[in-house]
Formats: sequence, structure tokens, C-alpha cells
Amino acid sequence: MKDIAITGIIEHALSILEKEVGLAKSTLLVVASRSFKPIADFFGSRNEASYSGELINELERLYQESLRNGSISRNVYNLRTRGTRIVREVFEAGTFYWKGPVEKGVPSLTENFEQIAAGIIGSDCLERRDRNTLSVVRRFLLSLADVGINDISQVI
Repeated sequence: MKDIAITGIIEHALSILEKEVGLAKSTLLVVASRSFKPIADFFGSRNEASYSGELINELERLYQESLRNGSISRNVYNLRTRGTRIVREVFEAGTFYWKGPVEKGVPSLTENFEQIAAGIIGSDCLERRDRNTLSVVRRFLLSLADVGINDISQVI
């Protein structure tokens, strides 16, 4: 059986997420802290530096129990089990298949609608709010275009 450091497996997984999947630095930080840090902490609490399938299985059982008793949310459970599954796959195969959301292209709007979308964002809004607002506006304008409305003057 291979004797590979759990931290090395985690670092390799993060490298794949960055270089092959193309996750942004901010997303990598979230994955590192919410999916992989609990694994490293668990292995550390057991004084184990090398990968162990038995410890990964035990950790997954603990996550399931925590979900059942309400000490973690479904979202936290999903983030943590994603980490254990990635670690297991990297150990076994040297890589993993990313099952997360993929980058989507931005659907194009008519020129009129693009101008409206561009004008929506005010300089007094926070950047995150800008992106969320723009996303909602774009989806609304796309739904109008889907029903044949190509100019805002057609909306009554």
C-alpha cells in the first residue's frame, strides 16, 4: 500500500482545482478551508500524517452523524464530503473528476438590452451586489427576448 502524506494529497487536489479546473483563488480558499482543512485536522487529531482509507471512512461516518443530529447543515455536509471524495480519488487515481459547477458563458442580449444591463449598475453599489443585480437583470431581459420582446418599449 502507498504511504502518501494527507497534506500532499490535499495540495495536489488544490493544484488540480486551480490549474485544470480553473477555480478562482477566492473559491480555492473556500474549498481549502471548508472541504480539506477538516480532513487535515481530523488526521492530525489522530496523529496520522499518511492517507488512510479507514480514517476517511470514519470521517465520512462522523459527517453523516453530524448531519443527522443537526450539528452541521446539509451545505456543510456536502462541502466536507466533497473533500473526502476528492482526497480518496486523488489517492487512488492521482487525479479526480470535478463534479462541481462549470464556468458558463454569458448569453448575449440584443444591443438595446445590453445597454440597459450596462446602465443598471450604479457606482454606489457594492461589487458583489452589482454582479447579483446584473445577473437578475440579464435573466429577465433574456426571458423577454425568449418570448419575442426585443425592445423595452414593447413591455407594457
